[in-house]
Parts: sequence; C-alpha cells; structure tokens
Amino acid sequence: MRIGENTTLQLNEASLKKNSQRVKADLPRGKVWVNLNQAAQGKKDFQIKAPTAVCAVRGTIYRIEADSATTCVVYDGTVSVGPPALWGKTAPKSWRTGPPQQVPGPTQVPGPYAVSLEQWQQIVRGYQITVRADGKFAKSRINDKKDAENEWVIWNKQRDANKN
Repeated sequence: MRIGENTTLQLNEASLKKNSQRVKADLPRGKVWVNLNQAAQGKKDFQIKAPTAVCAVRGTIYRIEADSATTCVVYDGTVSVGPPALWGKTAPKSWRTGPPQQVPGPTQVPGPYAVSLEQWQQIVRGYQITVRADGKFAKSRINDKKDAENEWVIWNKQRDANKN
C-alpha cells in the first residue's frame, strides 16, 4: 500500500500471518494505492473505509481517493464496494451465476442515473465507482487519457513495474 501526501489513514487492524491476512483501515481523506499479491496463500480480508464507502478486496490493484465523495478505480482484479454500514462485514467472495437461460430481446433503457448504495457492488478491472456523501453512486469505465496524465497514477504504475 502506498499513501499519498496530505492523506489521513488510520490502521485499525493488521494481522499478517502466513495463512491469514486481515487489514482494516480508515481513510477519512486523501489517496492510497493498493497492490495486493494474488499469489499469497490463505484467507485474506483487506478493507479500507472511506467517508462514503467501504472497499474490500482479495488480491488486486486499485486506488481510492476520499474526500466528500469516495472514488475507487480498479486496475486489476475485483473490488467489492459497499456503504459504510457494511464496515467489518465480509464482502461476497464471488457472485453466483446460474445456468444459461433465455433473455428477452433488446428494449429501450433509460440513460445513466445515480442510485443509492445499500449493498456490496462489485467493480472489476477497467472500471471505477464514485460514491457521494448522500450514498448515491455511479460506475464508469476508467478514463485512460485522464489516468495517463495523473502524476499519482504514473508514479505508482512505475513502482509496480519495478517490483517485477
């Protein structure tokens, strides 16, 4: 985990054993970059609570920016994002899928709109979520052009590349 300048982060729990990793942190404001090794064995529970959302992962690369809203951008893997009320609760390991079934043909759908975040949402590689103070959220693709100009993103990607 890398912590950005002018960031406030409180580590509430950290247990890094060989077969069990559990980390819980509060991020009232600022930004963090997290690169969790998916190859590590054992049970993992890694949660960061920002003012408007909780982000829980099991091995991925993502960043969180917290202030009056929370933005979680996923570069690799999957992040479960839920309201602060789910802090400390286990995020779903995977989303259940059923057998293939017939679906109706195409229909007109309304444009994008913000809805209230009341349960865990799953954000995958290439997407981001922003959760406002009123609990409403919006998911979107990562803006690659904007990311390519973001010094924090560039610096962290360089550090990650140097580890390999």
